[in-house]
Amino acid sequence: MSSEPKYQDYSVDELFDVLKHVDKDLYPEKVEQIKLEIARRSNTEIATAYKPFRFTKSDGYCLLFFCGLGLIIFSIFSGELPISRSVSVQIDIYPHLYWFVFAVWTVITLCSGYKWYTADNDT
Repeated sequence: MSSEPKYQDYSVDELFDVLKHVDKDLYPEKVEQIKLEIARRSNTEIATAYKPFRFTKSDGYCLLFFCGLGLIIFSIFSGELPISRSVSVQIDIYPHLYWFVFAVWTVITLCSGYKWYTADNDT
């Protein structure tokens, strides 16, 4: 003998989680109960439970920093730097161009790391 769950005691997160995982074909009455309880909740309660992701400037600087760092580490071990989809500069063929591109990427990586470190998270 199982007791019926009290959906009014569930948080909004828990209601959406139960709705996501309940077998809709086997328990259509529970699905309706959950949907009614979600509809009964205020919009502010649902809005505070789910905040959309915002990609900030700080996130962009972080992404650029770690991508640049990965590119620099890759170029040190492989001896080549990709500069487009099909073209890469190899250290043994064009050493001056390789070191120039390496220096440019190093400066970009360091600048983005600095901007990420000093960025205000509200922007």
